Amino acid sequence: MLIIRTMLQLLQRSGSERSIAAELNMSRNTLRKYDAAFKACPYSYKELLAMDDTMLSEIVYPGTRPMPETDASGKDPRLEAFEALGDHFLNELKRTGVTRQLLWQKYLAQHPDGYRYTQFCERLRRYEQSADVSLHIAYKRGDTLMIDFAGDKLSYLHLSTGELIFCPVLVRVLPFSGYSYVEALPNASLPQLVKALNNCLRFLGGAPLNLIFDNMRQVVTKSCRYEPVFTDMILAWAQHNNIDLKTDRVRAPRDKAHVENEVKITYSRIYSPLRDKVCHTIHELNSTILRLLKRHHKQPFLKREQNRIDLFTSSEQLLLQSLPSQPYVMKYPTESKVQRNYHVILGEDRHFYSVPYTLIGKKLHIVYDTDTVACALGRKACMNGYKAFYFSMNRFIEQIATVRLDGTYTRFLNTLSKTPLLVLDDFGLAQMDINMQLTLLQIMEDR
Repeated sequence: MLIIRTMLQLLQRSGSERSIAAELNMSRNTLRKYDAAFKACPYSYKELLAMDDTMLSEIVYPGTRPMPETDASGKDPRLEAFEALGDHFLNELKRTGVTRQLLWQKYLAQHPDGYRYTQFCERLRRYEQSADVSLHIAYKRGDTLMIDFAGDKLSYLHLSTGELIFCPVLVRVLPFSGYSYVEALPNASLPQLVKALNNCLRFLGGAPLNLIFDNMRQVVTKSCRYEPVFTDMILAWAQHNNIDLKTDRVRAPRDKAHVENEVKITYSRIYSPLRDKVCHTIHELNSTILRLLKRHHKQPFLKREQNRIDLFTSSEQLLLQSLPSQPYVMKYPTESKVQRNYHVILGEDRHFYSVPYTLIGKKLHIVYDTDTVACALGRKACMNGYKAFYFSMNRFIEQIATVRLDGTYTRFLNTLSKTPLLVLDDFGLAQMDINMQLTLLQIMEDR
């Protein structure tokens, strides 16, 4: 009513319509309608100004719709009926082809005295806002690291072929300090992901207690709100670094709001400066990303004096767990036959690797990781004319259990004792019971 009272004061002073309308920021036609209502009543401008807001409202708005009837508890029955259906309306809107118009028609058929369409949409909007609540989570220092892939990829131009190669970008952030690490990967496979995680821990100078993943298929084989199932390789990596693995809920981005926001910041502070720069290798691309990332960490927070690197080094870095002496390395044991072109086919991408031509036609035991490919030491022994056996430790334990069951245990040990070279890869990573320990001790004594 403040504008109405201001209008009465100006009209009482006999100001012109043009000046009053300009001062109240309204059209002259609107001003004339109000003035006509004032003159139609038996009161002067001075008497109208002396009235309270209720009486003045009845004069200015004589046809105002009365308040809806309420029950004995003082609540509007229509509103109670609408709120009882609120969750149903929101769930129905998620279904294909369902609109507010269809929901309102069905609602009005069941409640003829219910809200009209405009009020129905307004009430539904308010109910949706009241149901869309979020919880503020305060993260402890050095406790959690969040990880997610950015939706958009970065690229570099290959010098030899002129091909534009796109790379997925992995973003990691510590929620407490906002200290982050961004890296472009050759691909989004699990080996490259593990390698990038090692780089992140080395960049941070320590390991957090918990790692929160998105439900990415490289890491999670079965999504579950309470007990997600992780791949064996990522579990081995987490055990190596003494980190507990967690996932967010499916289709619940607020569970990892910090890394979602960091992805947004990455777009503006890393992607944007790179939009006109041409890199020719992924190493050059990552070097540029790292330079921009350090500049981002030195920028102060919006309403705080500190920046991310100062907050991280002063409050969080010392609380991170110390890293193992050696980073985790993914090793894959496999077998491959040497082709006539003295190459072996290796890996999921079926890459070719050369071997000495003297091994053509032979079947090799090969161990490889993301950086190196090595035929087990037995290859060198074979080249020198010695017979060799190669086992990964897990396979060796399974083989011992098999020969115990089929009665060939003694013969198998005799065969091993006569072999000049026995290679047991990944020794110490597999857990051995007392029987396996005694068997291994016997094999060593026989040799």
